[in-house]
Amino acid sequence: MGVAPQVKSWFWSTPAYSFYQDLVQWITEVADTTNGPYVHSVSYGSQYENQQSHGYMDRLDGDFAKLGAKGISVIFASGDSGCG
Repeated sequence: MGVAPQVKSWFWSTPAYSFYQDLVQWITEVADTTNGPYVHSVSYGSQYENQQSHGYMDRLDGDFAKLGAKGISVIFASGDSGCG
């Protein structure tokens, strides 16, 4: 918004702070939204991806691919310590 004042912006938030559950909820909402934004920026993350099951990670990979097929870009912050 600082680069393009007056541009319409959307915000998604979740009531809990469980990165993995929040991510699944968010990606489901984005996929189900019609006429939503085509660029998303996720400003928080977790360094503990390797603690998730392969099934969970495969599901998210598939969900991200579906967003990409719809023309939606997702950008993740690398965190304060880099990409880990």
